[in-house]
Amino acid sequence: MAQPPRPFLTHDEIKALSEDERARAIAEWSSYNARLRMEQEQRAAQATYRGSRGRGSGGRGRGYYHYQPYSTSPSNRQKFSNRSTTFNQSAPLVASSAADDPRPVSASAAPNGTKEPEEQAIKESTSCPVFTATGVCKRPRCPHIHDPERTAICRRYLFKDNCPHGDACPLSHTPSPHRSPSCVHFQNGNCNKEDCRYAHVHVSPLAPVCEPFARLGYCDKGDTCTNRHAFECPDFTNNGSCEVAGCRLPHVVHAGRLRKVAGSRPSSEAETPPTPSSLDDTNSQTPDITANETEDKTDQSHALSQQADFIPFES
Repeated sequence: MAQPPRPFLTHDEIKALSEDERARAIAEWSSYNARLRMEQEQRAAQATYRGSRGRGSGGRGRGYYHYQPYSTSPSNRQKFSNRSTTFNQSAPLVASSAADDPRPVSASAAPNGTKEPEEQAIKESTSCPVFTATGVCKRPRCPHIHDPERTAICRRYLFKDNCPHGDACPLSHTPSPHRSPSCVHFQNGNCNKEDCRYAHVHVSPLAPVCEPFARLGYCDKGDTCTNRHAFECPDFTNNGSCEVAGCRLPHVVHAGRLRKVAGSRPSSEAETPPTPSSLDDTNSQTPDITANETEDKTDQSHALSQQADFIPFES
């Protein structure tokens, strides 16, 4: 802080000074007052622009102040809503016609940039396929339903009745026609197990494989489903071929189902059965074994049987 140039003078002392001393005193006090006013303005500016020094607050250090080059008037932007949270609270927009907007509007997108409400409603009413098949969903905003009662059955529990995870297993340990494959022995009338974990339902052995059960391990129809519940590739079993590279589902080859698929194809694509003439041609192409060759082989085998199986001692 600036120090005063000299002690304060009274009115009588100022009159007693000469003109030069009076001018010098006035100049010193004027300079002192100017420096004092400048220091006060600097301290006021630092007190106004100084931000918070603590962590977690809005300040960014000493001397920081918020600078906003744009106007802070209420925004007229469109509201963006995400279920229960609403952003950009502002005044209602003025209605405008579609002809005033030069931007093209997509037919598949809603005005707020989200998907169609119908598609969103369908997703919210269907089960999550990943959660149904594995019991775990890692998507933080998955729109599907996550019902723990509609999950696939644990394979270890189904096959061995022994799961190392126990109650912590994400999959189900409760057999039901919705998640258990059809019991083959029950179809043949040979299943006598009271606690059989497979579904005891009557389904045709040649019925197509249920695609939801084969891919997700769960079928909403349960015992009313007319298709077979089996862990097989539905494309390969039902159509005879699978175009998925590296398909992880089993490709089970069944002669009866292959005949059914082949019978549904046009006659030009079906293979013709071999005729007796073709069989005769095939047999005629094979070389005949002569009697001499047979006798030679018989002599060789007889000579081998006559050989001694020990080494004689010399006398």
